Amino acid sequence: MNNLDEFIEVPGYGLKRKDLRPWWNNVTQEPDKEILTIDKLEDNLVFPSPHDKKFAYDIRKAIGRLEGCHFKVEHYINRIIYAIRNDHFPQSNQYESAQLNKDWVRKWKPILEYLEKWSELIPEESFSNLEFINGVKTEKINDILGEKTSLKVWQVNFITENIRELLELWFTKQDSFNKTHGQQKRINEKIQHKYEKLNSEFWEKTRELAIPIDEINHFISLQELLDTWEYIVCISNPNFMNDLLAILGTVGGKAIYVHQTCGFYLDSLKVLIRSLSTKLQKYIENINDKTFGYDELMELLGEKTPIKYWLVASLEKTVRFWI
Repeated sequence: MNNLDEFIEVPGYGLKRKDLRPWWNNVTQEPDKEILTIDKLEDNLVFPSPHDKKFAYDIRKAIGRLEGCHFKVEHYINRIIYAIRNDHFPQSNQYESAQLNKDWVRKWKPILEYLEKWSELIPEESFSNLEFINGVKTEKINDILGEKTSLKVWQVNFITENIRELLELWFTKQDSFNKTHGQQKRINEKIQHKYEKLNSEFWEKTRELAIPIDEINHFISLQELLDTWEYIVCISNPNFMNDLLAILGTVGGKAIYVHQTCGFYLDSLKVLIRSLSTKLQKYIENINDKTFGYDELMELLGEKTPIKYWLVASLEKTVRFWI
């Protein structure tokens, strides 16, 4: 029995918890009408067994950990849907670090290849239709870099080589944390010495590039940024593409900082979320139409139960927040 001191009376709703349940923190800090309704569903649930209750709450916690800014969010959503349908999570490596690392490096590959082609003075028309991670297109890169000069080409080569080396270090080599940081310092020094030797004048201009690090005109030199460069290529940095664009924009004389973490999504992810939200809503509302038939929804989520209804409603509310 719940302690009534934990609840307050809400006109038109009856009792609600005084605090926002922690797994809504990835959606809001204030409960709205829909959240109150979903919470009331939870309060009225009857679980067949302690095991069923624990598993249902494991799924709900997983929903509460979803982040729209994470590049593997689609994978995590699919795991949750699978668990709702099958009453267990799919078998996989607990941390999936090796596969995540491979996917992360793979997502960097097209943009780095394009920057290298740009530096080789290959006509951009050959790559006019390319789209990179987070929906950034070739035109955007060309615009912020501006007209090519020998200095810009030199600087883009320097930046690209740094990122390639750090991706190799952080995501393909299996070294300890302390050893990796030591290696990063040596990599930075090696590349700096190489480029300083190639052209000391260009290096002096490059190391003093003022990179914007926030939206209120705080800047950091490229030399200082090198000390923390792993943040740009970090798998948990949701603003990584904007960080790279800020650096390239400085090279092109158009230094602009954009901070869009939870909210800066791939266009393809937006399409996925809209489609998923529609499906989940129709499942909740028992709507059958030509676009999403009842059989498809049953195949996706299984026969409806009060527990599944609560979990699906929680998932739908969470992902709809990102649209």
